[in-house]
Formats: sequence, C-alpha cells, structure tokens
Amino acid sequence: MTTKSFAKRRMRPFPVSAPEAAPQTVAEFVEHALANPPAPPVREPAPKRPPARPSGIWADMTPEERSAYGKRLAAMRTSEQMKRPHKRPRGPRGWAAEATRT
Repeated sequence: MTTKSFAKRRMRPFPVSAPEAAPQTVAEFVEHALANPPAPPVREPAPKRPPARPSGIWADMTPEERSAYGKRLAAMRTSEQMKRPHKRPRGPRGWAAEATRT
C-alpha cells in the first residue's frame, strides 16, 4: 500500500518552449545570425530630479544676503584651517619632480 505525498510537485523555473532548429553548417549559422541580430536590453530612463532642489539656508536668501553671509564665513576661517600639510605639487606618475617644473 502506498501513501499519498503532500509535497508539491517541483515547478520548472521557466516555461519550456519548442527548441529552435540549430544551424548545421557555418553558412547556416552566419545566415541565421545576420537575419536575427541580438539586441541589447532596453535601459530604463533615470528618475527625474525635482527642478527646484532645496539648498539649505541659502535658498531663502537674496544675492546680497548670500554674499554677506559667505564673507562672514570666510572671515571666521583661520590660517590653521586653510593649511594643506600633505599637498605638494607633483607631476605625472614616474616623472621626477624637477622635470615638471619649468
């Protein structure tokens, strides 16, 4: 006596269609390839960005206010903050530093 199984039958991951006849000769293969060129997949367009993105506190200022605020921020900077200790002029990789100075 056999018992019935409650397991589901395994489904195929994709539908099976009738196989296309494979070309038998090189000439048939070339003819088939020229008649049916492969097409790349269609790319989705990039999402649209909103036209007026908010830019923080600058968005609600007039040009004169923005200029004054920028000058105030620049005046608060110190020379210590403006140093770039590890930045040195260099040329292309492999060139001597003297060769880049003219």
